Formats: sequence, C-alpha cells, structure tokens
Amino acid sequence: MPVFISKSSCIFFFLLIGVWFEANAWGTADSLSLEDCFKRAEAYSFRLEESSQKAVSARGAFEQRKTMAKPEIYVDGGGNSEFLSPYNFQQAWLLMRVDWSLGDLFMKTSLYEKNRVLAIEAEREQVRLRLMQRVALLYMSILQSEVQIDLFNERLNLLTGHLLMAKALWEAGTQSEIDVLQTQTEITKLREQVVSVQIRRDNLKLEMAKLMGIPASEPFRLFPVRISGLESQPVPQWVDTLIARHPLVRTLDFQIMAENEKGRSIRAEQFPRFNMQTGYVSDADPTADGNYWQIAGGLTMPVFRWGRTSFQKQQLKADVQSLLLQREEVKRELNIHINKVLERLDKYRDLYLKQLQRLDFSGQAYHLADIHYRAGLITNLEYLTLQEQFTETKIALQDTMLKYGLNLVEFYIITGQTDHLNELYRGEK
Repeated sequence: MPVFISKSSCIFFFLLIGVWFEANAWGTADSLSLEDCFKRAEAYSFRLEESSQKAVSARGAFEQRKTMAKPEIYVDGGGNSEFLSPYNFQQAWLLMRVDWSLGDLFMKTSLYEKNRVLAIEAEREQVRLRLMQRVALLYMSILQSEVQIDLFNERLNLLTGHLLMAKALWEAGTQSEIDVLQTQTEITKLREQVVSVQIRRDNLKLEMAKLMGIPASEPFRLFPVRISGLESQPVPQWVDTLIARHPLVRTLDFQIMAENEKGRSIRAEQFPRFNMQTGYVSDADPTADGNYWQIAGGLTMPVFRWGRTSFQKQQLKADVQSLLLQREEVKRELNIHINKVLERLDKYRDLYLKQLQRLDFSGQAYHLADIHYRAGLITNLEYLTLQEQFTETKIALQDTMLKYGLNLVEFYIITGQTDHLNELYRGEK
C-alpha cells in the first residue's frame, strides 16, 4: 500500500534538516567577542602596519638628528709628487679633521624630531580608532541582522502552526479558504524577508571576515552585546578634558610642539661651527724642514644671509598659527559630535522605554487575537496584522538596543575610553 506524505509534513521535514545543519555549522564555528574582532582586525590591518612603519622611520630620523649634536670626525690621507728642474720629491700626509655644529649641541635641535615621532604615533592611534569604529559598526549590524532572522523565523513557526489550524477550520467548514491563502501568502512574504536579511548579513560577515583575515569559507559567530536592562542604564557623562585624549587632538598638539621646536633649528644656524685639523705630514723636500706634525682649529659662522632667518621665523609663526586654528576647529567639531552621540543615547533610551510599553500592549493583543480567531470573533487578516505588529515591535526593540550599543561604542572611542568596550559583550564562551 503506497504511503502518501502531506505537503505540510515535507515542509516540516526540510525545516528540521535546515535547523540541524545550521546547528552543526554553529557548533564548529569560532565564537568571537567584540574585543576578539578588534584584535584580529588590528593584526591584519595594512593601514595600521603602514602607520607603524612610519613611526619606525620617524624614530630613526630622531636618532639620526641626535647625532648632529656630536662632532663629526673625518680622516684625510693622501700624497703628491713634485717634479722641479733641479730635483724631485714626494709628500704624504694623514690628517684627522673634526667638524662640530655647536648650534645643534646647545639648542638641542633633535627635540623637533622627537615631537614628530609622538605626532606620528598619535596618528597611528587615530587609524586604530577608525578601524575599531568600522569593526564595531559591522559587529552591531551583523547582530541586528541575526536578531531579525531569529524573530522572523519565530513568526514563521507561529504562522506554520496557524496555517495548519486555518486548514483544519476550513476543512471543518467554519472558516473560508481565503484564510488559508492569506496565511500562505504571509508565510511566503516572510520567507522573502528572511532571505533578504540573510543576504545583507552574509555580505556584512564577508566584509568582517576580510578585515580580520578570516577565509570566506570559514564560519564564525559573534557573541551578543550586553545592552539589556537599558531602562536602568544611565547615559554616560563626559567632561571637556576628555577631548584632549582624542588622537586627532593629540596629533595636532605634538605637531604644534614640533613646529615650535623648529625655532631651535633656526637659531642653531646662527651658531658657529667648530673645525679642527691635526695629523702628520711626510715632506721629502730637501730644501724644507722635513717631516712634521700639524694642528689647526677655527670657527665658522654666518655673517650675512640676505634675510633668510627673518623669513624662516615668519613662516614658522604662520605654520604654528595654522596648526593652532586646526586644533581649535577639531576640538569644536569633536564637541559637536560627542554632544550628538550623547543626545542620541538619551533619545534611544527614552525610545526603548516606550517600545517596552508597546511590546507589552502588542503582545497582549496578539494573544487575544489567537483566542478570538479560534472563537471566530475576528478575521484571519486581523489576526495576521496583529501578529505582524507584535513581531515588528520586537524587531524595533532589538534595533533600538543595538543602536544604543553602537552609539555607546562610538562615545567610548571618541573620548579615548576604549577600556570600557570590553564591558559590552558577554564573556561566557
């Protein structure tokens, strides 16, 4: 006797197979926290490595500049032959020459390169924070997509059960076939939404994998961010002094200090250079006094430079003023940006509280709709509408929580409080 399998049983079977494969895939996937993603992205960042090499180069320039305050020693050896009418003779010498820039010694001109090193290291920190912002945005967006998929699948399960009930009621003659078709249409629509969100999530995960140097074929999952209990979580506070910790401000601070130190180099050029020469001369001239030792010394200093020093000072003053204005502009823009972030945090917290109330109301409405539909008090379309509103409210609530978390990450990054980021993920592994 042939065995017939119903269409709904096939659907359930394939869903079960899909869940099994998904569970096995997650079981073998690496579990990454927000901190793990930061570390991997930093280790694989070419831009960050480039900044590191710039810092190495700047430190080399600093060490090189320090040597200019020390005397340079040269050795000069040579000889010549003189062919005169009465006789011929040869001369040979070996001399040591010392050249010493007294301006570099007394004015400590290497301080310019030292501050330049600090400026480049602050630029590297700025690159690192920009990378952290990008990783955090991807992290939150992936979590947001996965929450939406979970909630859509949850509603899909409810609709699948509702479809079976609608078919039973239609076959019993208490409801119309329209209810079945409406439910099937809603299920198809929901599956389309799931596929759409999955495409977005997979693209985000591919971008994240590339940033972290993970092969596209290697699965990974992300730990959820600890942003529950938002209703009791106070909005973080800040003071103006936190802006000074931002790497962009620190970069400009060090650049200003470096430019100011350039004045030392300008003054150093006005100092004399000390020159000394000593050595042994072999002189075979029969009319001369023979071989001898010699020592000589002197100072060389500029007397007239056609106003070059004055022009250099004017340029230096303008460069410093330009950097000072840049720093004030950056501080003002950071101040505006931080206040916007804090305003969003406050608004998202209020929105979250209102959405909690809406979730309570829509949940009660949905549960009543389930009872009333079974009793024939409402139409199937009304039931589906209330169920959709309940799911949309849960998605909106999760979306608000993740947006709050993303803005919180941005606040900590801008204000240089990156140590607080480790508190945003659940550490259970």
